[in-house]
Amino acid sequence: MPWPRKRRRRVFLARCDQTALNPESPVPQISVVIPTRNRHRVLSDAIGSVLSQSFADIELIVVDDFSEDATPDLLAGISDPRFRWARFDRWRHGGAARNHGVAMARAPVIAFLDSDDVYLEHRLRDDWRFLADHPEVDVRLSSYEDVTESGSVAAVNPEAVFDHDELERYLVAYCLYLGGSGITIRRAAFDAVGGFDETVLRMQDREFLLRVSRSRGAAVTSDVNWVKRRSPDSISHQPSGQLRALAEMCRRHPVIREEYADIYRYLVAREILAPLVKGRLGVALATLREARANDLEVAVGRLASDYIVGKRRRQEIRAQMVQRFPGPPREALS
Repeated sequence: MPWPRKRRRRVFLARCDQTALNPESPVPQISVVIPTRNRHRVLSDAIGSVLSQSFADIELIVVDDFSEDATPDLLAGISDPRFRWARFDRWRHGGAARNHGVAMARAPVIAFLDSDDVYLEHRLRDDWRFLADHPEVDVRLSSYEDVTESGSVAAVNPEAVFDHDELERYLVAYCLYLGGSGITIRRAAFDAVGGFDETVLRMQDREFLLRVSRSRGAAVTSDVNWVKRRSPDSISHQPSGQLRALAEMCRRHPVIREEYADIYRYLVAREILAPLVKGRLGVALATLREARANDLEVAVGRLASDYIVGKRRRQEIRAQMVQRFPGPPREALS
């Protein structure tokens, strides 16, 4: 199976480590990495939610991905000794920003936070305690509160420890609630996996965790300990490009097509049928063209059956997860 291409050693930075690091300061238990671009209006909330955690033995690293707003001024004004930041001198996207933040980090455990999300008070305390009590576990995934313009809902995962096969299965079948802000991982495991693939622009967290699943499992918790706040201009919020991202994921992880072909066809059919049932024929045709342009297998006369069969398989996998582990999640994908 293909691995992400090797990252370039040269890192383009305009500024780095703006807050001086005392070489005698003790190594923190957890490093939190926030990648950001043009989010100065919400970034202070994200930063505040980290620096006010009940677990204080941390450091916070923000990597500014060449913002064109007031982000550098905001970051330059933060004086907390646990805080450092870097700034790229060109736009390199989220994967590169996360990787550089980890490269700056000193702690044995890494947690991530998107710049438009916030942690709840005990997010880091709970993960630190769990990993300290379970040295055999390298990764922990959290549940969250999903906030949109129409309200909020709890996106709750089961309480479980998955082996690597289970993790792969539940990732491919979209049985888990995922978000970059819910990933906590030991630094050694992050390095062993190879970090984030910097060429992936969408589904970065899912692609990263699928590579994790090649060699190790993960713990998931039903504890809701962060808040996902959906920004209208975020990549995940954009309706177009979903099938292109799926095609890229399949190229990197052939197991999706080879061992989960029915779910793969369901995901393609779902994207095409969703606008069609709403009467948006033009959008459906554009989505069909996108699928074919990215070499995704589409049989127009079979879309409905592909959707039904794949959804049934996905529900079977979810039912198996619910039977095996307590605390079943709600439906993660219709």
